[in-house]
Amino acid sequence: MSSLISNNNTSANRRLAVHLNHLVPSTTSPLAQQASSSNNSSSTIEQQVCAGQIIQANPTLGYTYPNEENDRYSSISYNYNHTFDVKKMQAWLNGSFDKKAMYKFLDNPLLLKRSTNMPKEEARELTLQQVAFLCKSGLYRISDMKKTPELILNRLENTGLIESSSNVKLGVQLVLFAGSILNLGTKKHHDKYLKAAECIELPGMFAMTEIEHGSNVRQLQTTATFDENTNEFIINTPNKGAVKWWLGNAACHGVMATVFARLILKGKDYGVHAFLCPIRDAQTHKLMPGVIAGDCGDKIGLHGIDNGFLEFTNVRVPYDNLLDRFGGIDLNTKSYKSDYENPDRRFAAVLGELITGRVTLISGSINCRRAALMIATRYASQRCQFGPGKDLPEQPILDYKSHKVKLMPIIASAYAYEFTKRKVIKKYCRMHLEKVSDDELQEVHALAAGVKAVITWDTQEYLQTLREMCGGHAYSAYNRLGAVRDDHDVFQTFEGDNTVLIQQLGGFLLKEFSRQFTGEMISDSINYIRKQVGGMLTKRNPVITRFASKKHLRNSEFHLQAFEYRTAKLLQECAIEINGRKKKQGMFHAFNESLPKLIRLGRAYVEQVALQDFLSEIENITDSELKRILKLMADLFALDTMSKNIGEFLDLIKKNKFSAIQNMIEWLCDELRVHAVSLVDAFGFPDFLLDAPIGKRDHGNYVHHILDYALTRNKGNADIVGKMVTAKKVNKKQVVRDERETNDVMEIDL
Repeated sequence: MSSLISNNNTSANRRLAVHLNHLVPSTTSPLAQQASSSNNSSSTIEQQVCAGQIIQANPTLGYTYPNEENDRYSSISYNYNHTFDVKKMQAWLNGSFDKKAMYKFLDNPLLLKRSTNMPKEEARELTLQQVAFLCKSGLYRISDMKKTPELILNRLENTGLIESSSNVKLGVQLVLFAGSILNLGTKKHHDKYLKAAECIELPGMFAMTEIEHGSNVRQLQTTATFDENTNEFIINTPNKGAVKWWLGNAACHGVMATVFARLILKGKDYGVHAFLCPIRDAQTHKLMPGVIAGDCGDKIGLHGIDNGFLEFTNVRVPYDNLLDRFGGIDLNTKSYKSDYENPDRRFAAVLGELITGRVTLISGSINCRRAALMIATRYASQRCQFGPGKDLPEQPILDYKSHKVKLMPIIASAYAYEFTKRKVIKKYCRMHLEKVSDDELQEVHALAAGVKAVITWDTQEYLQTLREMCGGHAYSAYNRLGAVRDDHDVFQTFEGDNTVLIQQLGGFLLKEFSRQFTGEMISDSINYIRKQVGGMLTKRNPVITRFASKKHLRNSEFHLQAFEYRTAKLLQECAIEINGRKKKQGMFHAFNESLPKLIRLGRAYVEQVALQDFLSEIENITDSELKRILKLMADLFALDTMSKNIGEFLDLIKKNKFSAIQNMIEWLCDELRVHAVSLVDAFGFPDFLLDAPIGKRDHGNYVHHILDYALTRNKGNADIVGKMVTAKKVNKKQVVRDERETNDVMEIDL
């Protein structure tokens, strides 16, 4: 066949090789030889500006991993010509943690069983069995969080790829129930209950939320009145609004609950404390006297979790069931005692110990995003629809610009937030391993709150986008995109409602901002505030606001300055608004009026931290090939964020520059398209965990897998298995466009 594209068109040849790699997996094929022997002169892909230096890309086409076909625990598409060393990228993303060891552990028939289309009761029983298996393995002892917190968090993170219900129920049992015993209790509680809770011999609940109160924990209404004669607490639900609600394990399996209730002593209310309260008899499973438990009913997702409610009527528990690390009663004097004279500080200490759940949600949400990306990207690279002419073949949907500009920024975000997650985990681990100051504790809690909010918000939006990008096939439960989206939905509201959490970060930033005027030290992580508010806001360069050159738009210093400016500007505006209103309206109403801007401030800060940490990690990479690709993604993350929030950058970006930014985003998406499959393969999830027919790593065979799942996983199709023609077929023609000559095509007869 004749070619209408000249040999020096390196960009077109690269794209053609990527499109056809699932058909021609070997680098010794004529196509691969043609691509690699083409003119290696610098092109728009081969040479980019990175951190002020010109970095030459490796011009050699093709990294193949044929031996990966037989490695069940590999995530690499083995019949595909990759554009960079995926194993190197994987190692960079994983750090020191051996994920394959975890995948081998998770490769168990019980854990891999799906609850798709199961009745609720069967799904709950399967979930219980899976969680029991995990707990009894000894790999998830929450007590080890005080010794090796990062290891336990990594294990919990990677367990998220089995049934979502099982992962969340595991979190309820270990992070919430056992975690409350560990963090709010003392040695007597640890010795008596912790081991049984860790191995699920003592199935538990975390009874904080009530029908009328969730985020406002201070106003919980359940009471625990101390009986001085018997040294017991009497737990009561005073009204319908105080019924404990949405409790995992409450409807069926839970035996004991950590109940958050108001401690009443001699008629005085000492605020919310945590009590261990038996709910069911461990042997007969019958409800204890005075306890009513019920089922909250069907939910949007997480159908395997038995969410229920609890009501208490004069339920007595001994004094030792009070988790009294931060406050209790002197049994000799019958008076309240606590190491915290200030009740607000005591309450903050109690809630502060519950940060683990938010940290695990950050990791879990990123994993949901990555799993969906692996499925959607692999599908987009092999699904062909429409083409340039009647006699020409269809092209992969990933080649359509409308598809690229939606997909590539999501991939970039999944890389960028890896290092924000690591920052939160590092600070969290330091809390457990070292003595830290009150200021550092406040910073960790505020950062974890804001990062959890932004990441889970964005992931939920992206999951819907990715589901739509896969068309009708994504509506199949077998492809998991719908289930992941529905199960992830609750991430936005449990362990803290996102809107409330992002305000917590905004409030922390305002507090730090105000400290500079009293001469106090500002936290190291946000010490730029003094510099930025005092400098950049008043020293804008009117020329820079109109710069639109490629070199400038890809300059990391420009990105960082713009992000810091945005945060500083929002911070200053919030402070001025609140100070201007508080005298007339009072602090509560002044704060309330500024909440929309405060939420934007929290997001601005999280996105700024993400960019800073991502660029810092890229700067430390010595492999020029990976560095070039990652710099492309950092640029895309920065410019896409600016485009989505353009109103907050208007002082730095004039109209012509905004248009140039949008064009640059499209250009970056085009450049990254050839790396798309390799980039998501580096996330590392093997096929048996993804378990989606349109997203498997034997590139080009999605049709075969769709039919196979439908035939073998539906009892009604049993009589036609083996009768349908399901041979693997591929297109014999492919087409590629030259970016510069959009009317030129190449047709190859295979």
